[in-house]
Amino acid sequence: SEDRKEVRHANKRQEVPENPKRFDRVANVMSKEAFSHGKHLWEVEVGDKTDWDLGVAKQSVNRKGKFTISPANGFWMLSLKNGTQYIANTFPPTFFSLSHKPKRVSVYLDFEEGRVSFYCLDTGTHIYTFKDTFTDKLHPIFSPGRP
Repeated sequence: SEDRKEVRHANKRQEVPENPKRFDRVANVMSKEAFSHGKHLWEVEVGDKTDWDLGVAKQSVNRKGKFTISPANGFWMLSLKNGTQYIANTFPPTFFSLSHKPKRVSVYLDFEEGRVSFYCLDTGTHIYTFKDTFTDKLHPIFSPGRP
């Protein structure tokens, strides 16, 4: 969106110039803002979507070609696939179920503690936490999945 606060999936591929900061095979969008220290919290409205990905990624992640979304590759992300399959994108992936399908998810980053935590804002419950050591700037990252 023009205010850079909303991401939507389009059924038509956009014709855009080549850019080394643009993902070429996946519909991921990284925020312009990056974090290199401190505690940060943001909310994501996923609504009734059946597919989405969200979390944080290192500024230096590979954005071209095929790659695995995992902490080893600089991604700390949760996904929903096919409306029911929740995945923490570890390697190998961690599959889990939730008793309530979140419509709003908060992402909490504690850079110094090396934690990225996800919470269901609808119920106030914890969903998942990644624990790691962060050395590079981290950007919020989103993929709206299929429409």
